[in-house]
Amino acid sequence: MTNILVVDDEPDVRKSLKTALELEGFDVATAQDGLQAVVRLSEDGVDAVVLDVAMPYVDGIEVCRRVRAAGNAVPILMLTAKDAVD
Repeated sequence: MTNILVVDDEPDVRKSLKTALELEGFDVATAQDGLQAVVRLSEDGVDAVVLDVAMPYVDGIEVCRRVRAAGNAVPILMLTAKDAVD
């Protein structure tokens, strides 16, 4: 089974994504912030990540940087509510 980590600081978003992905047959774990995500990605066997960009403490961009710097090539889907890119 594919293991997906959903990372978002909004509980309702986390719950909705977890439910939708589980209904599609995925095994889903969650993290409520970037720090939790970095820890989970260093110890768990995660096949893919859905990662919110705008989070407190450690944002999604920094999580991605840390994961890649550690040599982890897990696929990461960046999630954002922004409607434009600077």
